[in-house]
Amino acid sequence: MRSGKKKFSFFFWIALIFTISFVKTNTASASSPIDLPFGTSVSGYITDTDGQQVYKINLKQAGRVTVKLDSYITGVYIELEDSEGNEVFRQYVFEGNPENPAKWSGWEDLQAGTYYIKVYKSSSTGKYTLSVQSPDLLPAPPTVNLVSNKSKSVTGKTVPNGAVSVKINSNVYTGKSDSKGVFSVSIPVQKAGTKLYVTVKDKSGFTSKARVVVVADRIPPAAPSVNTITSKSKTITGKAEANSTVIAYSGSQKIGSANADKYGKYTIKITPKKTGTSIKVIAVDGSGNKSAGKVLKVKK
Repeated sequence: MRSGKKKFSFFFWIALIFTISFVKTNTASASSPIDLPFGTSVSGYITDTDGQQVYKINLKQAGRVTVKLDSYITGVYIELEDSEGNEVFRQYVFEGNPENPAKWSGWEDLQAGTYYIKVYKSSSTGKYTLSVQSPDLLPAPPTVNLVSNKSKSVTGKTVPNGAVSVKINSNVYTGKSDSKGVFSVSIPVQKAGTKLYVTVKDKSGFTSKARVVVVADRIPPAAPSVNTITSKSKTITGKAEANSTVIAYSGSQKIGSANADKYGKYTIKITPKKTGTSIKVIAVDGSGNKSAGKVLKVKK
């Protein structure tokens, strides 16, 4: 009888240790679940020796939570439990394979608290990716002031004490908003037309969707060059910024305009002007920036 109890105790502890070993961390199996932040994606592997992974999500306030699973496994279970071990949902996701994952998503309206997502083996092994999102809890995208090709910072307003990120191509620049939500993030000067992706992460760890900002052109073109104009000239010619609009004035009166070609060459048709008449020529780029004027006097 005693030996039977010993035998039961031995197998009980072996089973318990075996079960605990299934809980996965970033590098190896252990007794602590992995923290899974909202808006991030994690990859996991179900194997014969590691048949279950557990992830912890912390919901700071009540809201709708969406769980997404892409399974490259023939069949796998996904389960959501609250901190008391009560099952919120359980789903069998099947027909995944290494080339085409089975895609599953589900949502629940949850109260604030700690929850656990379990991904565990049915009869197959393989890879999966898991993510959790909660759009109801995300901060609004930051409000961003105009950014030009002269700007050395991105400024605007967002949630107070948030972590602001500005992504430009593969580079990320960061800063923090103050207690009133005002922020300024230093960046290198960018070319007009460059896209900036501005996000904020609030104190609860939720990251907003990106505010996309296109760098505006605020640098005026150089003043055009103008060839000699005589009292017999019926055109004004020269070079300006490529594809700009070139305008000629006599005093405050516009006397003609033309578009510069891709090489910057332009020809403006005019009626001949008297010797000594002052003519000013300016260039206006596609963003409406005006150059300084080039002034010439009509020669005999």
